[in-house]
Amino acid sequence: MLRKLFVTLLITASMVLTSFVTFASGDLSFDVRFNPDTGEVILTGSGEGYITVRMARVTSDGVNPADHFSVSNPPLVFDKIYADGDFTYSCIFPDGSRGGQYIVYLKDNDTLKTDSFRFYDVAAAERDIIPSINSAIDEKDFTKFSSIITSSAENLGIDTGDDIYKGKKQFILKLLYGCNDSFNDAPDFYNEYYEAYSVACVSGANKSDIEEAMNKYSLYLGINYDTAYENESRLDVSSKTILCSFLSDYDYLTAFTSGKSFSGILESLKPIATIRSADKWQDLNATMTVDYASDFKFIYEQNSEHKSLSSLTQVYSKMMNDVSKFNTLKDVQLSFNSAVSAVIKENKKPSPGGGAISGGSVTMPKDDGAIVTNPVPAPVQLFNDVSSGYWGFEAVNELAKSKIINGYEDGSFKPENFITRAEFIKIIVSLAGLELSDSDFDDVDNSAWYSQYVGAAAKAGIARGADGKFNPENNITRQDAATIIYRVLSGKAVEFSEGKSFTDDDMISEYAKEAISALSSVEIINGYTTGEFSPLGNITRAEAAQMLYKAKTHLS
Repeated sequence: MLRKLFVTLLITASMVLTSFVTFASGDLSFDVRFNPDTGEVILTGSGEGYITVRMARVTSDGVNPADHFSVSNPPLVFDKIYADGDFTYSCIFPDGSRGGQYIVYLKDNDTLKTDSFRFYDVAAAERDIIPSINSAIDEKDFTKFSSIITSSAENLGIDTGDDIYKGKKQFILKLLYGCNDSFNDAPDFYNEYYEAYSVACVSGANKSDIEEAMNKYSLYLGINYDTAYENESRLDVSSKTILCSFLSDYDYLTAFTSGKSFSGILESLKPIATIRSADKWQDLNATMTVDYASDFKFIYEQNSEHKSLSSLTQVYSKMMNDVSKFNTLKDVQLSFNSAVSAVIKENKKPSPGGGAISGGSVTMPKDDGAIVTNPVPAPVQLFNDVSSGYWGFEAVNELAKSKIINGYEDGSFKPENFITRAEFIKIIVSLAGLELSDSDFDDVDNSAWYSQYVGAAAKAGIARGADGKFNPENNITRQDAATIIYRVLSGKAVEFSEGKSFTDDDMISEYAKEAISALSSVEIINGYTTGEFSPLGNITRAEAAQMLYKAKTHLS
């Protein structure tokens, strides 16, 4: 069933029920409501002094509000009220009034303000039309159902001249027919019709038209446009474009007949649109574990293999190859499962023998030709979340042994956490053996633990900041990390050459291009499997350790 909703507000030139709208011009403003249960037209507004109220039926040729000031063409309603601020005015439609569009206008000394709504004879519709419609549904006769509504459209409050009605009438009627067992009364039909109408405005439309429809008909669609879409913090321009494309192509008839609502459809498509718009693996990670964690939770719960990995960085990187194919949560799950299996296979250690050294043992020949087995120590795991199978294990372990990096009190290293500018500077200063010094940056307090490290980096010319600030608590970007490492190595005997190209070279800031090219030439940086370097992305603790460990070989 479509959402059963009683609405009393019939507004706007498109003759469709919407939420309350205030029309303000000068000191005069008003809302217009029509209550189909009582037959009342209710005006609520604000003004000062005497206000003329007039109402007239719009003819097929349209209507000019000024025409109804003449005696020869009198309005259906003509009254005058006095307002001293807020006011409410109501009137009852005379018996026998014709259904259709009506215009209401208020006029004071300075302002003429108009708007329109649709009126229909509720009692007549419930007596003569609704039973016939329900009968056609009972008989499972869509042709009869469609014929009754088409011939009785005006008396049901439907605007047959509307472009959406004319272009998508069959869609609307099929949605009404497929999603309703019966209609309780005329207002029920009216509200159900305009929900179907609102969905028709979305189906097959472009982005701007979909956004307009969701905003204009939010009441029927069961959404709050501002919170559900316009100001939804998890949606950016790219994901909104993809989301609207999904909404345009959606099979609403199947969805609604199975009990779904537009609001439910919208919410179900958001995580897919967001993950589909991912530019880098970090975006995938954030979407699946933070922004829409509850939607993707089942993927992690149903895959036990991923728990054997210390990091999912490689998994997300591989999933980037499938991003453009994500249309459902199932697509994401299949990609995740495939990526996990591939990473586990790639990280599997070689078996003993053949000269390969592993955590087991190797065989060594004796002088007499006999074979004896000598044990080879297995790698020592220094952090509980960085195992020997982790891609950055060697870098993290070796830097930790040298006391260049530290973990946390709980024994973890948190390899996938981002690293701040202050933390990175401490590591690079320690690695390069620079002499500590006071800092002159405006935002670096001398009592801060990182103050002297930042001062040392500034004195050596490897940390320059901007506008007198260093922004120590900000996460450091990949291009800034590369630039700082390059500055440290520039004074060393490192033979840099022209580096590799990345698919996102155009995103690299001018000041970082030389550094990134140089470091890639000596394989201190390699980028991702997708061919990107992601210069503006934040660098993780494991990525920073890997870059610094490779740089360390050039500092010895």
